Amino acid sequence: MPQSVCNLENDCGDDRKRFKSPQSFELLFLIVSFIILENHYILNLYICLSRQATIYLEVYQVRRLLGTIE
Repeated sequence: MPQSVCNLENDCGDDRKRFKSPQSFELLFLIVSFIILENHYILNLYICLSRQATIYLEVYQVRRLLGTIE
């Protein structure tokens, strides 16, 4: 069987067939990028919320010391 027919009909044991098209690499890149960006967004959201919580706690403690909270 000629090599070209073998490549068209089956993979002939070639593992590179899984990512045979540029679209596969683009899709893989987009998925990995999305996961990285999603984790970065969640981390930034957590940092922002923890900073706000710290500020609110400090304001509460100052107001309590000043006696403006009943």
